[in-house]
Amino acid sequence: MKLDHRYKYECDSFKLLVDEFERQVDDYKLKNQHYAEETIVHDLNEYQAPRYISNYKSILTSSLIIERAHLQ
Repeated sequence: MKLDHRYKYECDSFKLLVDEFERQVDDYKLKNQHYAEETIVHDLNEYQAPRYISNYKSILTSSLIIERAHLQ
């Protein structure tokens, strides 16, 4: 494979991956909207496991950047 073809292939693959991540984020927000909007009152000394990841898009974006940096 020529270098310019490889570069274009990597860019197109990256675009597909970004589109898939965007769909994942939208689906996640839609499925968990009730968690994002609810307010829970609980004892400060009681552990509450997370039920919603508010920065889901940031986490996916970071993992994508780390993955791409690793490949180069």
